[in-house]
Amino acid sequence: MGTGMAETLKLGNTFFMFTEKGLFLAPEREYKRIQLREKGYAFLERKNIPGMADCGDTERVTCIVCQGEPSPEDIVSPLCRDVHYVICRECAKEDETVMECPFCKEKKSDNNAFQQELIDSMVSHMPHQTLPSIELRPDMEVETVTRLTRETKVVLNSISLPGALLFKLMASTAVEIKNKITIFGHDKTLDCSPEEPGVRTAEQNKIFISGCSEEGTEQVYSNIKRIPRNSIQVNAEEIHAEGNGVYFLLKARDLFDGCSPHFFLESSEREPIWERLPRHESHEENETGEAGLSVDERVERNNTSPWKVKELNLTGYALGILSKLRFHEENEIETLVLDAEKPGEISEILKTENCSIWLGKVRSVAIVGYAVEILPKLKIHEENAMELFFLNLDKTEHITEVLKAENNSIWVGRMNYLILCEYAMQILPKIRIHEENVMDNLGLDVDEGGHITEILKMENKSIWAGKVRGMTLKGYAIQILPKLGFHKENEIEVLDLNADEAEQITEMLKTENYSIRVGMVKHLILSGYAVNILPKLRIHGENEMGALEINAEKIEHITEILKEERESIWVGKVKILRPELHALQILPKLRIHGENEIEAIYWDVYNSEHTAEIRREENSSIWLGRMNYLRLGWYATEILPKLRIHEENVMEEFVLSTYQEENIIEILKTESKSIWVGKVKKMKLRDYAAEILPKLRFHGENVMEEFEISADKAEHIAGILKEENFGIWVGKAKKVRLEDCAIQILPRLGFHEENEMEELRLSAYNPEHVSGILRMENKSIWIGKIRKDSLKGHAKEIENKLDFTLMDSKEENEDAA
Repeated sequence: MGTGMAETLKLGNTFFMFTEKGLFLAPEREYKRIQLREKGYAFLERKNIPGMADCGDTERVTCIVCQGEPSPEDIVSPLCRDVHYVICRECAKEDETVMECPFCKEKKSDNNAFQQELIDSMVSHMPHQTLPSIELRPDMEVETVTRLTRETKVVLNSISLPGALLFKLMASTAVEIKNKITIFGHDKTLDCSPEEPGVRTAEQNKIFISGCSEEGTEQVYSNIKRIPRNSIQVNAEEIHAEGNGVYFLLKARDLFDGCSPHFFLESSEREPIWERLPRHESHEENETGEAGLSVDERVERNNTSPWKVKELNLTGYALGILSKLRFHEENEIETLVLDAEKPGEISEILKTENCSIWLGKVRSVAIVGYAVEILPKLKIHEENAMELFFLNLDKTEHITEVLKAENNSIWVGRMNYLILCEYAMQILPKIRIHEENVMDNLGLDVDEGGHITEILKMENKSIWAGKVRGMTLKGYAIQILPKLGFHKENEIEVLDLNADEAEQITEMLKTENYSIRVGMVKHLILSGYAVNILPKLRIHGENEMGALEINAEKIEHITEILKEERESIWVGKVKILRPELHALQILPKLRIHGENEIEAIYWDVYNSEHTAEIRREENSSIWLGRMNYLRLGWYATEILPKLRIHEENVMEEFVLSTYQEENIIEILKTESKSIWVGKVKKMKLRDYAAEILPKLRFHGENVMEEFEISADKAEHIAGILKEENFGIWVGKAKKVRLEDCAIQILPRLGFHEENEMEELRLSAYNPEHVSGILRMENKSIWIGKIRKDSLKGHAKEIENKLDFTLMDSKEENEDAA
């Protein structure tokens, strides 16, 4: 039903062209002439270009390709509405480049629309006849271009046609239906003749009704009055209406014969419309409610089929249709979006009784602005299971009426996601959630303390939340955590608390430690000032946390925790411990389970202030338990001696990396083999971290899968070179890789006498890297048995200094025997 540019549909051999100039029917030969196109350009005689007829010779227009000036009878296409340039049809055929007006490139959409409008102009200049009436048939043909006006009577008699064509005809002509007709969905193809039996595409199962002009709307309503009830059979699964097409559909609903397709409604009217619409009562109104109605009114209401609406998107005064719709008792709305910017847009609905507007089941709800005020008026199915309930309000006026409702009076049933922002937070106590609800995520975000004042006056655990898998509280919303009541078997998958301002946690800091019960938490995220409330949380004694993330950009984010005793904050078992920035300093305050096993620690610290508190701790004083992966970079390497690793620990990977000597100064003061790391499968030491090697103590039965040390500068290994040859015990290692300066430490490494190395990889691209080894005697560096050696660069020069046996497959078989 849209207007503004030419739209064409084909029925039989006739083309229906809906233009701003009116509705034209054309035979195929005329349509092809009208649609004269090359590469998206619409071509017509220069004299017929809108606005060019009166220019005469005063306006010089040339072809953008050949620079020729076309005559009034030449066939051209203007490139823009201002006709700065045209393009000749011959030039369009020869030149492969798609041309644009250099002055109107930013008006591309308008230029495209103008190309469509050119067809209107072409049609209006063609000779045509105007018919007073016509009967549509599937095989209809016209001999010449024919215009249908709003007075033209179009007769539909036992015909099947696409809904798109019917609704356009109703906006453009006087439609008369004799006997029952059938409408069906239509894809975007030109031909809309009744489809052959068989599988239908998704688009062919949908009927679309868009808006039209004011004159077209009046024509539609005039047609509806003449068309008999139940005279239209719908052969489609879905009807989509938008704009004022929604109100047309409301008027035309009784014309449909007992069909129950799913409706998708979207409208954004900004003017009152309800006085134009019939009033439909809710499906539960009884006979007493009919007492004041006339017989005709009661018949009209009772004969109106209830609606099944899949999507409902109403903005502004369009919200008024909610009280006009009668939804099916088993209605299921996939998406409900309500938006009102002004209080007047909901004034009519506010006059209705609470719970008087039946919606059925609703899966997703987003309510914006004053539309929130109508929440008490809506009635949702008692077994409703909502996927998303989202409210974001930025004015207190948006919730004036809702706050008058009783607590727990607005039924929403079960829901997966509940998200309330700013003023919407105040509605939380009014919502009633199913007692066995399992929520995937509860998201609350408040920037102003005034939004939670009334909630803070409530008793603890008075707002029922049921079972919550994920919970995100931001800003002042954190302070309502004690007010939430959870199911006794609740297990939180993710608890995310974030506060940007100190004032946002003031009330929480007044509570006693361990007073806020959160139970089982698998993933805990604390950010900003929210880190300071960690001592207030009471985590279950047998809790096993998948990850503990603590983000503290400022020292103020942890000042309250630093006042606590060592190992006083219970966190239970933790698989991944991820403290960021200043948060690393609270490690001594955490009490971790005695049988804890950390999956991975990846810590990179670039500021010495972030490890200040830990550096004051005694060595081996911070218990973390067993760990599979340990990677420390930069200043994080400083805390290695402070960690107490399980005596039977087996580490999959151990990586130390730092480019600054100051990061290892304190470690170098410790005794050799004083830092226990247990069994290590893969070890990588990079740059200055290589100097720590003599300080590490491995398990006596350790077998390394990979042993790798890389050092770019001589100072990275200066301390190791002071060690005696074979003085640094490595034991058994399957793959050994030394790069650059690190190759110089090879004589200091001691390997097990029964070691069988799978690969020895040495690389040195500076002769100084091997100068010291070259001064040693041949075969003086004992390696043992190896299966593969890879010596690159200058490392090849030291091969005769190595004492190793290269194992081949024959020797391996003999050893196995």
